[in-house]
Amino acid sequence: MDGKAMIRQYRERMDKSLACHDLMDEGALRELVRNHLLNSSQHETEAEIQSFLENRTKVISSFLDMLRSASKKEPGSSKTRATSREWKVKHDNEDLRVMYREGPPGTLFHELLVEGYTDGPIDVTLGVSTEAPLYKYWWPQYSIPTFKVISGECLRRIRIGEQIASVKMKIAWPISSRECLFHCIEFEYFQEDLIIVVLNSISGPDSVEKSTHGIEKDMIPAEEKGMVRVGLVGGFAIQKVSNGRSYFRTMGSIDLKLDYVPSWLVNFMARQLIGSGFKLYKKAVSSWANNGNEKFQQALYDPLYVRVRQALLSDKKSNTDLEAKPSISDTAELHVEEGDLKITDGEGHTQHVAVDERKTRNPLPDRSPAATEFKFTSEVKEERSEESVTLAEDTDSDSGAPQPLADQTQKNSQINGNN
Repeated sequence: MDGKAMIRQYRERMDKSLACHDLMDEGALRELVRNHLLNSSQHETEAEIQSFLENRTKVISSFLDMLRSASKKEPGSSKTRATSREWKVKHDNEDLRVMYREGPPGTLFHELLVEGYTDGPIDVTLGVSTEAPLYKYWWPQYSIPTFKVISGECLRRIRIGEQIASVKMKIAWPISSRECLFHCIEFEYFQEDLIIVVLNSISGPDSVEKSTHGIEKDMIPAEEKGMVRVGLVGGFAIQKVSNGRSYFRTMGSIDLKLDYVPSWLVNFMARQLIGSGFKLYKKAVSSWANNGNEKFQQALYDPLYVRVRQALLSDKKSNTDLEAKPSISDTAELHVEEGDLKITDGEGHTQHVAVDERKTRNPLPDRSPAATEFKFTSEVKEERSEESVTLAEDTDSDSGAPQPLADQTQKNSQINGNN
């Protein structure tokens, strides 16, 4: 089977899974969401969950409709005004597909989609996608035009697989720095080897309510001076293909908080930032799955990834047991105690989860010996321009963390010198 046929098969399987009865029927989906919340909450009662269950179900259902809009054979019941607009293909080959379309009429939103496969198990594919503190190590960094991830941070872990996170970015002048403060909601449908993650931006404390969103106002920080918070409605879906391969589809409706978005910026985002970003993401998944790094290995001890491995990768063996490890986040710590899992966030709030010790010590997937150095190189050609990015792991560092992407200024000067 050639590459394009293989990708088509993966894509059609995800489309079929997204169109299954349990995810299409409102009542069935509500019951799945209710059970998922009960399994992911430590201290909340069913009555407390019931208060925001309807809103949570609508949020997940709306994103499932967004994901279905990428299918050419879209079920009639999922067609809405948002999904009736036509996608424009920006890039399509055997590795990935990138598409763009304008947002709903009268809005400043722009919608982007990228999908393809990763050569890594589903827990690693999920972890690289959701661990905000690690974004700066694999996201592409550009000097011309400027785009850099300044910081990524988990501000509060609410439930297993649910968090409030912040990503701050430096953008080309005259655009001021941007922040995406988002609510991350993970939802599982293991019957189809499927994991859904919804990413919705939060503008400020007044935009949330415990009774509808399941989060408190005091969890949301005020907007930082000099930063503009962008709007985001989107997320991603990951489906297990095999123990060593996953299929990934991410899409988002983005409001950059600009009165006018020039076409060059849209093309830069679609063809270079998103396209090369996904290539680097694939390479991060592949490399970190094979040899890993200390900070990412610590992240995989989170109860979310333990649950995913038990459900979808339970046949994989490992030569190491879990031990107590600190979290990668500067604002959250993860402790493992005998017979008890304790999660403590940066504000001192503690959650206890009674866990069977043998399950807590769930083995991680096999990892081959760490390589001394690896490089990620992504090339994007457009109008005779070439962008290259390099990610190298500094094995001499005591932390064992990968190093940020190389500055594009140096790479561009090398390219120009060769010309």
